[in-house]
Amino acid sequence: MFPMLYHYIDTTALQQLMEEQNKLLSYIANNLSPSLDYCELIATVILGLITLWIAKQQTTIMKKQHNLDLFNKRWALYEELKVLAKQSYTQKQDFLADGIKNYNTFYSQLKTLSQQLSIIFDPEISDKCDKLANNYQEMYQLQKELKTNDSRLTICNNKSNQEKEVEIITNMGSLSAKILTTWEDIQRSMLANIKKSDIV
Repeated sequence: MFPMLYHYIDTTALQQLMEEQNKLLSYIANNLSPSLDYCELIATVILGLITLWIAKQQTTIMKKQHNLDLFNKRWALYEELKVLAKQSYTQKQDFLADGIKNYNTFYSQLKTLSQQLSIIFDPEISDKCDKLANNYQEMYQLQKELKTNDSRLTICNNKSNQEKEVEIITNMGSLSAKILTTWEDIQRSMLANIKKSDIV
């Protein structure tokens, strides 16, 4: 859920400007010749201070708008990653049925997402996404190896091939647990990054 967004007047900056104005007026009253047109001089000083204050407020608003745009882009990528994560949780049967295709697809999608993350998130988040993509590539290789070994078992059901299949399946199980943990870690890191955005 998006937080409440609003702009506000920087009262601290305004107070500082008023103090500077009072100092200038005090200097004028104590040091300048009484023959000067005080009204015109004071009006010029006040106009200059008001111009300075307006410029400062415009800078503040532009900064907040930039931060808001950054927030929206980060949120959009977070939602995109959530969709991918949900697919990885809910499509286990598809992975078992056609694992090679799915693992390779996730690898490509995560590599693309990692490039986008590197632009607007902390570098560690895109690094984690790269590692997750590499985990899917490992799963892709293990699945290929398992299919190859299954073919050998069909031809020659020997102990060596059976032990190899157990080893592959064990490695896939360990890697699956690692993938799940990494998904959760990336989402937590992204949320923490988004919350740091100064948008009010």
